[in-house]
Amino acid sequence: MDIFKNQHLDLKRFPILIISLVNISCNPPTTNKEIPDSRPNVLLIVADDLGYTDLGVFGGEISTPNIDALAKQGMLFTNFHTAPLCAPTRAMLLSGNDNHIAGMGRQGADSILSSNWDYETHLSDRIVPLPQLMQDEGYNTYTAGKWHLGYEIENSPLSKGFERSWNLLGGAGNHYNKVGLSNSHPVSKYRKNGEFVEYPEGKYSTEFYASTLIDFFKQDKDNGNPFFAFAAFTSPHWPLQAPHEFTQKYKGRYDEGYDKLRVKRFESTKIKGIIPEHSKLPPRLETVID
Repeated sequence: MDIFKNQHLDLKRFPILIISLVNISCNPPTTNKEIPDSRPNVLLIVADDLGYTDLGVFGGEISTPNIDALAKQGMLFTNFHTAPLCAPTRAMLLSGNDNHIAGMGRQGADSILSSNWDYETHLSDRIVPLPQLMQDEGYNTYTAGKWHLGYEIENSPLSKGFERSWNLLGGAGNHYNKVGLSNSHPVSKYRKNGEFVEYPEGKYSTEFYASTLIDFFKQDKDNGNPFFAFAAFTSPHWPLQAPHEFTQKYKGRYDEGYDKLRVKRFESTKIKGIIPEHSKLPPRLETVID
């Protein structure tokens, strides 16, 4: 989906490159408002549970033209690593530290481990969150989408450096309403700028979070500051839901089944130079049911 299309944003100031962050310490915030702040905007996009080869630029058959275009203009990282689970990965991404130091030694609360200093299940006070650093340097800071780094107000996006936020607090939820996906969390909880809010019934999560971020951009577009935005999409995390007009595009595309798709993606990934040409397809996991 072209979720950011037809929006009047200053794309010349919009590099989606995390490497741009090195400019922060070298370019202090402008104090003379008559001099335009030319520092780049930074948009960090995270898709939940996205497969390594799902994107077109990584060899996938899913149509992702905007992301593919951005990749061609910038730098493509092919040897990156994540934690095995969501929350520890997010803690590292937003802190630049090991997930234990950042307070997320594991995902989810544990009555025994939660008393340990590295298993707090929220961002710890041993790190300075990236959005706080950005805000301190004069950036507008925004986030919309999944948080999964603490339910309490003191552990919310607002308390960690995001001046505008609209977030799902838990790890997963229905993409069209507030229905939770576990017995322990039958109703999903959301915060907007620190306050609990209800999810807008019927709106698809990806489109809603993208629109929310765009609204944030517009609200501050005249203040002259660059922005750091964290687009934390909950899709394609289960439940696997998408608008009908989007799924219809792929009707019949997967009729060949998992095994043939697996081979096609592997070969496509080699052609695109993501993996070496001499790579061998690993054995099929017996636990995968076609």
